[in-house]
Amino acid sequence: MDHLYLEYQDCAVKPCRRMLAATSDRGRTWRKQPLPVDEKQRPTSVVLVHRTLVIATAEGFPRPAVLPTPEYWASTDAGVTWHRSTVSEVHDLPLGWLVRQGRDGMFAFDPATGNVAWIRENPREPRPFGRFGSILDTVPAGAGLWSVHPGRGRGVLKVSQDGGRTWDTRTLPDLKHLDGLSVYGSPSVVTVDGQTVYAMRRGRTRMQLVASVDGGRTWEDRATVELGGPLLTVLPIDDRTVIVEGLHGTYRSTDQGRTFTRVGPSLGARGHAIPGGFTIPTNNNEYSAWVSADGAEWTYVKRPEVP
Repeated sequence: MDHLYLEYQDCAVKPCRRMLAATSDRGRTWRKQPLPVDEKQRPTSVVLVHRTLVIATAEGFPRPAVLPTPEYWASTDAGVTWHRSTVSEVHDLPLGWLVRQGRDGMFAFDPATGNVAWIRENPREPRPFGRFGSILDTVPAGAGLWSVHPGRGRGVLKVSQDGGRTWDTRTLPDLKHLDGLSVYGSPSVVTVDGQTVYAMRRGRTRMQLVASVDGGRTWEDRATVELGGPLLTVLPIDDRTVIVEGLHGTYRSTDQGRTFTRVGPSLGARGHAIPGGFTIPTNNNEYSAWVSADGAEWTYVKRPEVP
């Protein structure tokens, strides 16, 4: 939880450089390093794999159809030095590795080296109803691979326990909009342990939680929370506790979403688990974050001074 990263752009030089600010003491001090420069000047982005292992990616257009994309660089010292990752096509992905979805399949990152295992998507099953759908990258390692699909009518959840070789299909609840509006995109699904799963029905100023305690096989409606604005994030802490962030407040449940209590002002959006705890980035142009070891006490981490 002490290792935090901020990707930014330095335009004090020409051309602008993509940069990475890294802290190992929860924001007390920061080190700023340039991201690796792609020879084709393609934009890079960063993903944290495990504490000090960072992956930088670059996507190119056009690309040979037979090659995986994007290209990857790995840093095992929090961005000080970088090396090109080795990408190997496999039949199933190693369990416990961080998985990301690309245009041609799924990529898993070795937490020790940053090398990449790649499983090709079946071209005969195109998105959004295809084999992979939208991969959930917040699922804990022991829960396998999870993919959500909009489906025709109700969406479906697909779970693989063998690295993507086979998939078990589970039907999601009806996630219709609470105000009767059309629903677009993949269903919103989160889990803390692979057994306790939450799906969300959204409204203009409220949300309703739908919960499963058997890995998404059966579902039960839970509380509707009046937010006074749009839903920003749903963050499960453990198998009983879940936090909901709205535009004007933070709401907490300790009974799997049956009841909620407002516990403070809004912290932000896109909350997720990180090694050692949880983080909620601020929902404004501060580009700062809140971090917590237990989901109860939160510490504000202000971003470093950057151009």
